[in-house]
Amino acid sequence: ALPRTEDGWKRLFGLLPPAPKARLDKEDVRSRVDMLSLLERYGIRVRAYGKRGSARCPFHEDRRASFSVDLDRKLWYCFGCSEGGDCFSLVMRLDDCSFVEAVRTLNETY
Repeated sequence: ALPRTEDGWKRLFGLLPPAPKARLDKEDVRSRVDMLSLLERYGIRVRAYGKRGSARCPFHEDRRASFSVDLDRKLWYCFGCSEGGDCFSLVMRLDDCSFVEAVRTLNETY
């Protein structure tokens, strides 16, 4: 499609800098994430009870459910390995990726 404005033509010929890309708002992404479905997507079976849930930790061998999840605040903590964080750190840890990649992954998924 051809540009319809004078600025569009100037950008096309390199006379203006490129238009800024839309930035992802991490709080917007966090508000859309469903922790229960996120954990199930990674094969972690969560036993939910109210606003919380528990599961076996995916980061170490676990005989009992030491992995605790706050479904409303999108937080997790493992009492076995003393690791914890939010939905972004969980994706970073499970996918072995950077924060930016984790935000993009969650934005595409939710």
